[in-house]
Amino acid sequence: SLVLSVMVHYRYKPFPGDTVGLTELSFTLENFSMPHIGNSYCQAILVYLTLKVGFDLTAFSENIKGFSTDTIFDAPFVKSLSPTEFWTRRWNLMIQRFLKGGVFLPMKKFWNGKIAMFITFVVSGFYHEYVWLCIFYNQEYLHDKHGNCTHPTCYANEFGRVTAFFSYVGLIMLLERPISKFSVVQWAATHVPSPIT
Repeated sequence: SLVLSVMVHYRYKPFPGDTVGLTELSFTLENFSMPHIGNSYCQAILVYLTLKVGFDLTAFSENIKGFSTDTIFDAPFVKSLSPTEFWTRRWNLMIQRFLKGGVFLPMKKFWNGKIAMFITFVVSGFYHEYVWLCIFYNQEYLHDKHGNCTHPTCYANEFGRVTAFFSYVGLIMLLERPISKFSVVQWAATHVPSPIT
């Protein structure tokens, strides 16, 4: 709750100077500014903590009934040493298993692993688009008479933003192996703490 309080207090941007809008799809150099990277990291931590608490509470309710549960998150921000490890072994393992069995392995029968992996991330984007559509369905009561989203809790969900993010992640994972051969990347892997890399 401390993280949420801090984020709300600073309107989800604790690092000043970030000009990228929270809900905009932006492909500018501003995305690589230190304030934006810092704010994005804080927002990712907030999403992680929200999901983890929700899953842990659900698991606890099942555990007290005598059922065992699997771990959903395995310390993704502190143990991951690469994007591939983050997404395939540590972040939301429930969805990862679902996508691996339902998309990746069937696609791998027709295409090579890299194409199958990229398609899996695109499908993950579509799945998350559906989830966001359900979460932010019918917020018209938060709009003014001109249709503008003016209420502080109003969010204008635009189809394609989440799919673009997951496609970008798929591209990062495709480029991970070739880029890892560069000396600067090898230096960062051995000298920079894993939560930062």
